[in-house]
Order: sequence, then structure tokens, then C-alpha cells
Amino acid sequence: MPTIIFFNAMISVLYYLGVVQVIFAEFGRFLSFCLGTSPIESVSAASNLFLSLMETPLLVKPFVHNITRSELFAVMTAGFASIAGSLLWAYAAYGAPINHLLTASVMSAPAALAFAKLLFPDERKPTIKAKDAYTVAAGQYGSLLDALSAGAKDGLKMAGMVVVNVMVYTSAIQFLDHAVLWFGQRAGLDNVTLSELMAYAFYPVTYLMGFEAQDCLKAARLLGLKILTLTTVAFIELGKIITNGKVLQAYTATYNSSWSYVGEDIYLQATNTTLVGGVLTERSGVLATYMICGLSNLSCIGITVAAYVAVAPSRHRDIFKQAALACLAGNLACFSTACVAGG
Repeated sequence: MPTIIFFNAMISVLYYLGVVQVIFAEFGRFLSFCLGTSPIESVSAASNLFLSLMETPLLVKPFVHNITRSELFAVMTAGFASIAGSLLWAYAAYGAPINHLLTASVMSAPAALAFAKLLFPDERKPTIKAKDAYTVAAGQYGSLLDALSAGAKDGLKMAGMVVVNVMVYTSAIQFLDHAVLWFGQRAGLDNVTLSELMAYAFYPVTYLMGFEAQDCLKAARLLGLKILTLTTVAFIELGKIITNGKVLQAYTATYNSSWSYVGEDIYLQATNTTLVGGVLTERSGVLATYMICGLSNLSCIGITVAAYVAVAPSRHRDIFKQAALACLAGNLACFSTACVAGG
């Protein structure tokens, strides 16, 4: 909530000073020429290298009312397919390779635009040109302090909508997960959860992406965690598995004692240690980093819907209709970067 309120206030100040208008007009014209997409789509996709899907709607706020449905879909898809710059270092701290995180973030921007246009092509030619950014009124605020205060007030409204939607979406997911667990227990099956079922459902997906055969189920479980919970949860689990691999490598180099699998866990006899979750091969660890490097999960659908409805209430029908498909497109963009990395 503080991030949303503060960033909204800063964006209002930058619009008052005319800085954002210059970015959309000049940088948007350059990116539009390079990517073949509209300036709004291009700048929003590039901004997601640094901003999260909660902050990008604030950047494009003056344009959302008038962009086409295809442009709106592309803007949302770019948010789902990427991670914020602040999260990049957090995921690296969990154990994910920073060089591949950086590469995945850069590759996701054009991949997101490509899948957005495949799933939702332009129905009509975009009407907003790069030079139109200069027509956004910088004088709607009386002063710099007026812009700061008004931005904070609008940010508070948006933060409230985001929090409420996250609560509802997260609670619904938890309810379904516990319902599956309860029905499984009634049938005599323990530890059957929605995420575990999704792991088996995603097994063919990870196999087609090129994961090692012995790692496909573990990778599918990471993908299920990312979609059902949060990307952060998936990266925490991936970091644990990558750390397990390093521990096992050091163990085999130091001790002559054997080790063995206990289910998916690994038991180290010499140190009487269990590596929970087992290990992934180095290649599978890299592919998993690309596969889950995006905020395309069910909880973030709630965040995206709340953020865009807050800045453009008149587009709420389009936003609700496109949000789930945009999340799917964001996941496909991440899968494509994993395929490229594996090739």
C-alpha cells in the first residue's frame, strides 16, 4: 500500500512537470519503430523491467480510457509476464541465478507483446500517437504540492481496491485448496491439494519445455505454486532446491559416504542430513528460473483488475473480460523464454 500511494504521488508530480509526456512522446516513438507496436504498448512493456503490475497502470493512466482493447490487453500482458526491478534482487537472494533473472526480464517484454498480439490482434488501428502525449494536461494541478497531494489521494483509493481484491482472490484460492484436501481425505488420500493436482496437470508442459525427465514433476510443482500462490513462493522453493544441489555437490566432494533418495528428498548419511525437495540439474534450474519469472498468477489477476479499474472505471468491462486471458498470455511468454533458454 505505501508503494502504490507514494508512486502514484510521484507520477502525478512527473506529469505536472511534463517529464512523463516527454518519455511517451520521444521514447515511445523510438520503441514503436523498433517493435512495430503502439507507443503505449511499447513504453508500458519497457517500463515493466523496472515497475510492477501495480505501478504500470499509474504510468499509463491518462491514456487507458482511449486505447483500443488490443492495446489494453497488451499492456496487461506485459505486466503479467515480467517482474519488478525491486523483486529481481529479492529472488536472487533466495538463490536464483541473477544473470538468468536479468535475461528473463529483458526477454519477457517482447515475448509478452508477441503473445498479446497473437491472442488478441488489433481490431482497429490505434488512434493515440506518440506526439499525443504532449496533449496530456500538465496544468490540471495548481502547484507541485497540489500534484503531490492529489496523487497521494488517488493512490489511497487504488491501494484500497488492490488490498480488497487480493484478499478475495487469495481467500478463494485457499478455500478451493482446502476443499480438495478435505475431499481427498474423505476418499482416503492424504496430502492431495490443488497445487499437487496442478503439478501433474503441468507435467506435459514442463516436458515440452525441455526439462530433464527426472525434473519435470518438480518443475511442474514449482509452476503450480507460482500460479496458485505467488511468484515469490515459487522462487523461495526454487532457491531451496538450488541450494540443495550445492550442498550435495560439496558433500560428495568431502565425504566418501553414500547418499540416497527418500521419496523426492535426499538423505546424506555422513552428516545425517535430509535435503528436503531434492535437487534439480543445473540446466533444469536455469529453465525453471525463466519459466516462473513473471507475475502471472491468480492473485495478481486481482491486483491487475483493481489497479486498472481504479485508473479507468469506464473500461471495467474490458478489464474484467481480458484479465484472465492476459494472465495466460503472460505465462506463455515466460514459457517461450524458457524454451529459448533451453535451446
